[in-house]
Amino acid sequence: MSRGVMDLRGMEREDIMTTIGENISDLKEGESIEFILNREEIVETLKQLNLKMESQKVGENYIVRISGGKIEKAEKEFSQDITIDEKTNVGQLVARYPESIEILAKYGFSPIKNPILRKTLAKTITLGQAKKLGHLSEEKFEALLAELRQLKKA
Repeated sequence: MSRGVMDLRGMEREDIMTTIGENISDLKEGESIEFILNREEIVETLKQLNLKMESQKVGENYIVRISGGKIEKAEKEFSQDITIDEKTNVGQLVARYPESIEILAKYGFSPIKNPILRKTLAKTITLGQAKKLGHLSEEKFEALLAELRQLKKA
């Protein structure tokens, strides 16, 4: 059963990811929702998530259908210390240092505040990839890393 189609063309990346996260959070087995997108990088990001998803390019746009059902990936414990650099997985960082959510949001990664996106998107992206997606300058990225590294000392 389809819940319908949402046209997300022309929206900002953060708004697109938030809207998708909110609309797929309670999909049940057998339910699906379609999104119309015009940004290939969003489609590629969604493909990296552990979702039941199909996508099709139609002209300049993409139709993405996400179906409900359990995400099969097992949750991991991240109690050990982690290195904070551009290879750091955002999901692991947030699991180890929950305070990092506010720091990441301050530097423009506000989708991290959405619990659904934290459980999906954050697990598939490194700080280096987030830097590119957020178009952070090298100076701002170094400031972000420095602030995150302070969490280890606290």
